[in-house]
Amino acid sequence: MSLAATREFADCDEVLSGATAQGCTQALQATYQGGGVAGQFVIFNLGDGRAADALVAALRTDGFVRQDITFEAVGSRAQARAMGHYVTVSWVGGAVPAEDLVTALVALDGLGKVVQGRIIAAV
Repeated sequence: MSLAATREFADCDEVLSGATAQGCTQALQATYQGGGVAGQFVIFNLGDGRAADALVAALRTDGFVRQDITFEAVGSRAQARAMGHYVTVSWVGGAVPAEDLVTALVALDGLGKVVQGRIIAAV
């Protein structure tokens, strides 16, 4: 996959559907496509670790990120995780075998190293 677009949001709820991000000050979104797969990676900057944990919990039950690039959501793969006061969401889909979606998901999730680096630098 290659980068298709990037967006920055001051209102984090613009990126969400069915969930809210209390205390979120910024969301960054990147969309990718290629090879029959498309996906997106979103970073939310929240006030603290509790807010990050609450958003991840809400994404499991109440809603998810809005789909900003076209792919079949049925059979797609996603991962949301809290890292300090950040939340990262990776989501991929496409008309490819499940193992190819997992490979694409792992690649997108690797973008979270930016967040990991900031957390380690702050310690």
